[in-house]
Amino acid sequence: MKKKKSLLNIFLIPILIIVFVQGAVPFLTLIFSGIRSNMENAVIGLDSHTVENRKVVLENDMIEQWSSVNKESDNLSSALTKVLSNHQMDMQGFMGSGRVQEEYLETVFYDMVEVLQYNSTSGIFLVLGNDGDTDSEGEYKGFWVRDSDPQTKTASRTDLLMERGSKVLSQNMSISLDTSWHTDFRFQGNGKRDADDFFYQPYITAANYVDSRTSMANLGYWSKPFILEDFYMDNHKMITYSVPLVYGKTVYGVLGIEVGVNDLTKYFPVKDLDSDLNAGFALVVDHGDGNYEGIAGEGALYDAACRDGSDFVLAEPVQGNLRLVQGAAIGKQKIYGLVSNLELYSRNVPYEDTQWALCGFVAEDSVYGLISDVYERILGAILGSALMAVILVYFLVQYATEPVYHLVESVRGGVKGIHSFQESGIQELDELHKVIENLTDAQMQTENQLLEEKERYRIAVESSQDAFFTYKCKEKLLEIVNSKGNDGVWDCGKHPEFLDNDSIHPADKAKLINAVKSSGGVLDVDFRLQHVNGEFQWVNLSGSITFDENKERSRIVGCIHNVHQHKLLEQAQKRKQIYDSITSFYRLGSGLEVVETLCRDDPEGVLVLLEIQQFSKIDERYGLIFGDIILEQFAGLLAKRFQEDGLNGGIYIRAGADQMLIWLPVCTTGPIVSSVQRLEKDFRALTDEKYLSLSLKCGIAVTGSRNSLSEALEQTKIALTAVRHGKREIMFYEELSAEEKACAADVAFAEVASLERLKEMTLSSIALNLFDRDGDTSVVLDILALKLQEKYHLADIVITHFNGEYMVNNLLYCWKTWEKKDGWDGMVHCSEKQYQHFVETQEMQQILTSGESILKEPLIQPFASGRNDIVFHMTDNGQYSGSIVFQDIDQEVLEKKEECKCLEEISAIIQNRLNLERHDLSAKAKSDFLARMSHEIRTPMNGIIGMTEIALKDGQTEERRIDCLRKIEHSSEYLLGLINDILDMSKIESGKMRLIEEKCNLMEMIQGLHPLLEAKLNENNIQYIADIQLKNHWFLADSLRLNQVLINLLGNALKYSKPDGHVWLTVRETEEEKGFSNLYFQIRDDGIGISPENQQLIFRQFEQADNSDNARKQGTGLGLAISRRIVRMMDSDIKLESEPGKGSTFSFNVKLQPVSCEKTTVTSQPEEISFPGKRILVVEDNELNMEIICTILEGYKILTEQAVNGKEAVYQMEKTAPGYYDMILMDIMMPEMDGLEAARAIRAMEREDCKTIPIYAMSANAFDEDVKRSLASGMNGHLSKPVDIQVLEKTLKKVLG
Repeated sequence: MKKKKSLLNIFLIPILIIVFVQGAVPFLTLIFSGIRSNMENAVIGLDSHTVENRKVVLENDMIEQWSSVNKESDNLSSALTKVLSNHQMDMQGFMGSGRVQEEYLETVFYDMVEVLQYNSTSGIFLVLGNDGDTDSEGEYKGFWVRDSDPQTKTASRTDLLMERGSKVLSQNMSISLDTSWHTDFRFQGNGKRDADDFFYQPYITAANYVDSRTSMANLGYWSKPFILEDFYMDNHKMITYSVPLVYGKTVYGVLGIEVGVNDLTKYFPVKDLDSDLNAGFALVVDHGDGNYEGIAGEGALYDAACRDGSDFVLAEPVQGNLRLVQGAAIGKQKIYGLVSNLELYSRNVPYEDTQWALCGFVAEDSVYGLISDVYERILGAILGSALMAVILVYFLVQYATEPVYHLVESVRGGVKGIHSFQESGIQELDELHKVIENLTDAQMQTENQLLEEKERYRIAVESSQDAFFTYKCKEKLLEIVNSKGNDGVWDCGKHPEFLDNDSIHPADKAKLINAVKSSGGVLDVDFRLQHVNGEFQWVNLSGSITFDENKERSRIVGCIHNVHQHKLLEQAQKRKQIYDSITSFYRLGSGLEVVETLCRDDPEGVLVLLEIQQFSKIDERYGLIFGDIILEQFAGLLAKRFQEDGLNGGIYIRAGADQMLIWLPVCTTGPIVSSVQRLEKDFRALTDEKYLSLSLKCGIAVTGSRNSLSEALEQTKIALTAVRHGKREIMFYEELSAEEKACAADVAFAEVASLERLKEMTLSSIALNLFDRDGDTSVVLDILALKLQEKYHLADIVITHFNGEYMVNNLLYCWKTWEKKDGWDGMVHCSEKQYQHFVETQEMQQILTSGESILKEPLIQPFASGRNDIVFHMTDNGQYSGSIVFQDIDQEVLEKKEECKCLEEISAIIQNRLNLERHDLSAKAKSDFLARMSHEIRTPMNGIIGMTEIALKDGQTEERRIDCLRKIEHSSEYLLGLINDILDMSKIESGKMRLIEEKCNLMEMIQGLHPLLEAKLNENNIQYIADIQLKNHWFLADSLRLNQVLINLLGNALKYSKPDGHVWLTVRETEEEKGFSNLYFQIRDDGIGISPENQQLIFRQFEQADNSDNARKQGTGLGLAISRRIVRMMDSDIKLESEPGKGSTFSFNVKLQPVSCEKTTVTSQPEEISFPGKRILVVEDNELNMEIICTILEGYKILTEQAVNGKEAVYQMEKTAPGYYDMILMDIMMPEMDGLEAARAIRAMEREDCKTIPIYAMSANAFDEDVKRSLASGMNGHLSKPVDIQVLEKTLKKVLG
């Protein structure tokens, strides 16, 4: 029987041979094919490409963005030209004048901050040179502004910090001062401190090259990291780019930007080199021979190689661009560097260390570790395969069948079956199971991660406003994501509209196609794309293009980002540099360039120079905003007038603060003169000439083949100079005399002082600014009305003032000319009842539409147009003070809450200004009144004191002393009259005056006026004529107040009558109605008369018709005001008719009720009064008053006892027997205990006589409420000081019998 071979022998030996052959072939191939070297080169190439890409990004930002600050040199030079021109100064003077340098810095500061706001740098600086020695320590003017958050731009500038510069600059721009802030730069001298090189290097170098043709932009200097002035409190390290500033042949400073060292780290994505971050980047300076100096960097290997800017050395390349970093290692691994040079400087620049580079650091394992690991794994796999094959064959017969079957079954059972497989005990089979299990788990984990990453990507895309796309060129397949309407994969063969898209602006199609075709792999192009709403908006297309082996485009991957707002800001910035923001005319430099270009083709034309007169004074008084509105309106009138007159094609230039330059392509100058004249007429009409007169002056010259633009400009200045010194408003240069032409022009284009934010301001802000200055309110309202008409298309603005004293609403202001309606003078009178109804039904301080409720109001209706009016009722101290009527306003405004709110704010501002003016006028009137009262009181006081001194002198006769006493009495009565006038007005103002109607003999009262006036009549020989016709003599009236009115009116007539003049008093009693008679009173004189403008003034309190007359006539200005108030309390009013030089007539009507007459007892002689045996307690703290009243009482044979205060009076009542005193006269205001408290204490005593004894107050307090308080305390009556003898006698008779 043939011997059977074992399964082991059958499979093991052939398999071993096969395994050996299969293992030897790949092993030898791996060793001799150079695969390892190629793999190493591939890894190095990828790292080199990564470093190169980062270098390109960094280099692009440093050259294209950061160093672009040199473009601002021209603007700075233009600003310097204006400053030098304003100060008539050369550069030598400028370099030596710190004050002028500070003015220059204020001029350019705003624009430089704006450059920083739209740049990605972390700071901007400007340092001005001076006439000092650069080798010595010195201080330099300039500014340095740092952006603490350069990635975020805020309109409020809260992220900006001032490092160097004037506080004025900081305050003007609301920029905070840093802790290390100084006003000036303090440098130690050239070459003495590295931190100063950013200034000295370009500044000194430029001075050496200023005479050559070298562009200053090529002398820009990149500094190494430093801290500003090495200030110990400043930890901000940075690099700077600074470029010299040259004016003419003078280097006058350095302009530059800063980039914080920390801000550079965003350019060093270490993860791009090694996902485990075991790598690094460094910005370095190449010193040659492999020596490098670190500037900034990121990563662990950067820290190991050149932390904090230390030098390091790179050996010669060991493979490709890979160079060993000498003396540096991380653990046991060597560090290698990959260098890519930055082209920051042009050739032959005179600086050291001009070769900057970007260096990437990689670890030894990063380059060789993976290759070695792969190499070893391949060898291990070969040997492992052979070994496994031997073991597998060996156990194949005995163990392989069953375990393999179980393993297959477990695999068939999926994940659950694989995990439930029991170990077979066969190592290889179990290892195979483990590998399958691990692979299965890894696959599940990978799938889950892919799902999570896909979800994250979806969320990121949906939250972004950008659209993403991938275009496969050969297949013409376009995949779009996040496009909001076109997402998906599109076959561009079937949908060609995606490639030939009409949504792209026609002007940008060629640029976009050219950018795609000419791109070397990177796309970055801006173009306009039409949105769903039809509007074209700027977008940026950024992406990359990949090429196949034939260098043909295979795929384009990109992103479309909306940059519309950024583009608009760029365009606005450019426009601002060309056009004046107020007038929208060209700025001087830009405009002259345009005219120069036009003159090359056709030089014939006319140059017109217009100048607004006294504009600087207008600006000074009314403010810059007011001036800007004047300029804005003037510019509009100018352009409109020239266009309407057929002067088209003109170039309009704002030449200076108040000068406009116009070039017109016309050959004749005739039409220009008439146009300018009409323009001046339109310009004058902007404001009321009574308050502000606007005027123009004009100089004209001709441009042509024989006359260049610069010559014509100089000629217009000479012509305008002649206008200034002559009487004509418009002059041609050709019409000037030889002498006038020879005169030097004194016209300079003043620097524009506008705020340049007028168009950004709200109307309420404009109104607040206009009324903030001390200008004429009428003029400010005229200008504000122009802005309101511009926005709301209103027809007119009418403002009324309500006078509560006279219940009249009169026209205060009208923008357009007020047309009198049927002779109406713009005044509306109302009754108290009508006024109360008005304030109860109308809402105050709110915008109200002109509905029926307003149009029916008598106080407002005459001032409204009856169309789309808006009304605002003003108040002053809570009382209605007038209304503002916006006539015929645009109906759309009424429908917008925000516009109504704006109008309400403007109305409130107008209200506050008018109230302030009224209060100022009132305060002035009261001040004048106090001055007059001081004079009026001093006059009788002087008489009293003087006559007293004369009477007290020894040797005076009795007759002389009596004469002095009479004069003292007269002065005292005059002084008392003044005080009573003031008290009466106070009572009226506080509403405490009340009319007391009693039976009175009106005829007797009127007849009694003549004796009262006799002295004044005789003084100037004035004839008094009374014409009294009364049906009744007795009436129910307040005879005291009626008598007061007549005395005031007659006294006023006598005061202003001429010597030998006449005064007439006419009284008529006319018809009777319902038991009342109508009494007409008229007082007429033939004196000096009153002018129409002063006829209302004289009835105001504290006012008189003429100040000079005041001084001569000595009046308080209260008499007529009191009289009118009293007559109004009688439901009437005083009318005035007067003509200067012919006299005045005052008249009024009152209705009085006639009553039956009372019999009067006529005595032939006064009754003698005497009260012997009566005792009165006089309580008075003033010794003189005590003496006066006791002397008077003793004259009536009355016994008096005295107490100096209320407490003593109470004590005396307690210690005396009941009935001891017959009466008590009690002062009110006394120390220790006043009269009111004393009266209450006496009434509270438990004695019958204390409850009944007559107690009379005797006080200087004369108001009704004082009388009420006296009676409330238990007193029986009130006597006013000074004591009226007749009233006192009447009281004594009543009490003592």
